[in-house]
Amino acid sequence: MNGWADITALVTYNYFITMSVFGVGLAYSLRDKKLALYFFIISLDFIYTSTIHGYIKSIDPEKIYRYLIWSFSEFSLMTIVVYLSFVKNQINKTLSVAFSVLIAISMFALLYRVVDRHIFDLPLAYEIITTLPRFSNTLRVIIGYVPIIVMLLAFFKRIFNENFSSSDDDSSFHARHNSDHKSNKKDVAGKNI
Repeated sequence: MNGWADITALVTYNYFITMSVFGVGLAYSLRDKKLALYFFIISLDFIYTSTIHGYIKSIDPEKIYRYLIWSFSEFSLMTIVVYLSFVKNQINKTLSVAFSVLIAISMFALLYRVVDRHIFDLPLAYEIITTLPRFSNTLRVIIGYVPIIVMLLAFFKRIFNENFSSSDDDSSFHARHNSDHKSNKKDVAGKNI
């Protein structure tokens, strides 16, 4: 290992792999095959990326081709997800569009890094450009969990409404029961109201 950067990369990719594999199991247990396929694809991508990361760095000492290889990998991943979403209808389209936006951000950061490293060499750009792909990877996992959170909220809302609707039924029964009896109130003329 070359220091903290390698340790951070290892922990980060293991976190992404762990969360996406957990997402596969959770989505499949909720019988959402489209979401399970999404998590499965990003799990494979994170495993593939963590596997070839060190090798790509070792064969590219000039630091040019690694960004092009990673950009091509990102583009290939986006193509697979869009194909499965819009042609095969096996992944949710909204999820696919959000995923494609995140991939585009990551690809922009990677390609800009090539230009920045060899032409501009701006110190501020380094921090932004190295942060964007990590941010994009994090959001890829998070957007996969959004449908699960929505499902859980709908489930708890249904349970919450059922609990209160049963108590409302009792009170509406009492209100109907009381309305069946004639009122004992009388108006000014002495007639029942």
